[in-house]
Amino acid sequence: CPDGKVSRAGSINDLECVDESEHCEAGFYMQVWQFGLWSCYECEENTYSGARADSCTDCPDGKVSPAGSGSADECVDAPCSAGSYMTAAGCVECGENTYSGAGADSCTDCLDGKLSPAGSTVDLECAYAPCSAGSYMTAAGCVECGENTYSGAGADSCTDCPDLVALMSALMRPVLLVAT
Repeated sequence: CPDGKVSRAGSINDLECVDESEHCEAGFYMQVWQFGLWSCYECEENTYSGARADSCTDCPDGKVSPAGSGSADECVDAPCSAGSYMTAAGCVECGENTYSGAGADSCTDCLDGKLSPAGSTVDLECAYAPCSAGSYMTAAGCVECGENTYSGAGADSCTDCPDLVALMSALMRPVLLVAT
């Protein structure tokens, strides 16, 4: 190119030479056309360029950047998906009885003794463990079935015993006799 003019790599003639003062700013690349015409185009997401670039450079694997990034410094660790959190070593799945949304840097504990599987993404995945036989689930947790009722494991209510069983239960109670 003549003095004071520049061209992109691979130019085929002096018609692709443009004034050295004409260039695209960082985050954009120059597309040179014939006859000294050129256009600036913004670098896409996950790429970057310095000033006067004729192309954009991909961010390293596992890194992301917004469109129009002007340097490799703008490539940052990709946010973690829901159910995991960011550490210095990268994304780590949340453990049992915790959860996280996308982009988290820590997991949140389930409240009130509720449980959740590893990798849970919302607090709605936290739930009380199923109740054992003889109790039932309420909003506050497991509650023991009352007298003359029963339940199987995982029940959300107790069932009344048949009348004969209730009668037998009453007859089996120790009777306290008071001497007069």
